[in-house]
Amino acid sequence: MSAPSTYDRCLDAQGVEKYRVFLEGNGAQKSADGRFMSLGALLNIGPGKPGRKERYEIALVLASSHLQLHSSSWLEAGWSNGSVFFLVETEKPCFDRPYLRRNFASNSTPIPYTGFDLPFATLGIILLELCFGLTLDDSPYRAKHLSPDGSTNPAQDREAAWEWAKDVVGESGQEYARAVQWCLEKWRVREDDPGWRAEFHSNVVEVLETAYKKTWPE
Repeated sequence: MSAPSTYDRCLDAQGVEKYRVFLEGNGAQKSADGRFMSLGALLNIGPGKPGRKERYEIALVLASSHLQLHSSSWLEAGWSNGSVFFLVETEKPCFDRPYLRRNFASNSTPIPYTGFDLPFATLGIILLELCFGLTLDDSPYRAKHLSPDGSTNPAQDREAAWEWAKDVVGESGQEYARAVQWCLEKWRVREDDPGWRAEFHSNVVEVLETAYKKTWPE
């Protein structure tokens, strides 16, 4: 493992960086060649946040990556806009290269049980956040789905997202709304059944590609 001020990186056969490994406590927000900002932070900063086209591109990258990462140790414990990071170079985030942060320490938070597929539901929530350029906490529906002490749980997040999803057609069209709906309503998949991958690709990845091309035709 690297010294605390550095990190280890993994490259693919073409020399493209696939991931970085940081010492616990060192954080994934700083590195030798720049600093990182989470998607949640970027959506909250006002000026400088990703524009609509950039948000669609991020949505496509995350959806495509989800096809490979679903049910892996990277996503099984749940994730959020605070798990997706972008390297900031010369004060500009590299929106085309998102990183997924995951703590593999033995004392990580236990995986919450839900009757629905948590990784898919989280993807649906992040697609909503990218659609509107707002986090779920800043949406018009968050306050309606909170515990008495103000805390939240995955079921409440999904309930708030279901209400928010009704506004997607007017904001981004039927295709984008269809992708969000598929993610939010999906129950658990069987990893030994390869059919879900084709279903996910046709109902989410291809649909988002169609929405993107309709909005920004070549």
